[in-house]
Amino acid sequence: VDGAHKPAEVDKFGDYHEANYSEKENWFVNFSYDGQTPTGVWTWDASYSYGENSVLSYAANASDPRNRPPFGHYYETQTAQARLAYHGSIYDISGGLQWTEYDVDLTERVVGGGRKPSSTTTNYGAYLMGRLFLLDESLVLSSALRYDYYNVSDDFKGRGLRKQMTDHNTTFDGLSPSFGVAYLPIDWLKLRANYTRGFRAPSGRELVEDRQYNFWGNPENKAERSDNYETGFDILTDSFNFSLTYFYSYTRDYIYQ
Repeated sequence: VDGAHKPAEVDKFGDYHEANYSEKENWFVNFSYDGQTPTGVWTWDASYSYGENSVLSYAANASDPRNRPPFGHYYETQTAQARLAYHGSIYDISGGLQWTEYDVDLTERVVGGGRKPSSTTTNYGAYLMGRLFLLDESLVLSSALRYDYYNVSDDFKGRGLRKQMTDHNTTFDGLSPSFGVAYLPIDWLKLRANYTRGFRAPSGRELVEDRQYNFWGNPENKAERSDNYETGFDILTDSFNFSLTYFYSYTRDYIYQ
């Protein structure tokens, strides 16, 4: 046996492993409910989902298993949402609440004393959106408003941590409106325009720097905010379809890794 590599490994749970292999597990469960009034004017739905994804890799390494412990990741996601909608003759409106929690652990079942970066991102969101139908539904006006609150918690365990890698908790929030219009001057031509303000909170790995795990983040990162414009037209006939769209987007505090 090559003295520079060990042919197999026994982890801290006493399980025997060959020298090179990966364990992968992925599963997802979803529960949902929907309903409506007898006339269908009011509708509602709610759902909850839970998922896990894990990958743990073992590779032949130095004879001392503490030098290169198994490396992998573990993701856990939970999401819950509820929505209520009203469908009228000239307008419809809907609103809802959402909750998402995303846990990341990049060192599962580590042997030895390495660093264990992990993070938890929790998002609370609420939204309201509606459409107004005018001129026999040839003109449609739409608008929406969404509020998001994020809590990002980073947890680094181990030795030799730099100051910017210590545990910290950061919050972000933002309001995202959107407005749109669609008009059909004739049956086969649709003109449309839309504006949306975007919001994205940084992830846990975007708030820390650790070259060992290829993290190039910054604890001073702010949430990204963007203004997005879109305009175009659609031509729809029995024998010919054509669409043209122009996009413009401007992002502030862009996070680059």
